[in-house]
Amino acid sequence: MYDALGKLCTELVRMPITYEQDGAGMNAIAYLNYFNHNSDAWITELDVLPEQRQAFGLISLGGMPPELGYIDLVDLLKNDFALDLYWKPKRLIRIREEIDQQKQTLKWSQALIPKTAQLRTGLFFGKCAF
Repeated sequence: MYDALGKLCTELVRMPITYEQDGAGMNAIAYLNYFNHNSDAWITELDVLPEQRQAFGLISLGGMPPELGYIDLVDLLKNDFALDLYWKPKRLIRIREEIDQQKQTLKWSQALIPKTAQLRTGLFFGKCAF
């Protein structure tokens, strides 16, 4: 864990401040990831002013499509978001591709659930003949 904290500190020192990745769009790099049970926030820039506790990045709340914007870090912590100590920086476009891939996998698995449930129900009630 200490190794992960050391790497995190290194990333924080290297991390761009507000507007340094301006114009990069989905090619911006997310240096931090906060998460809770069904939401993620990927931080690309931190505000360096002490009175500001916000960042810029991509956020997906409750499985909704991710959006770029300013993120209140205090609100994240108040809503039980945790900092991923093992996060490795990656471009937002790659994160978006991974989200789309997960959605496709979820759709595919949800399509199988009714058929699997029917099969299990049939087996349970002795309706399937082998």
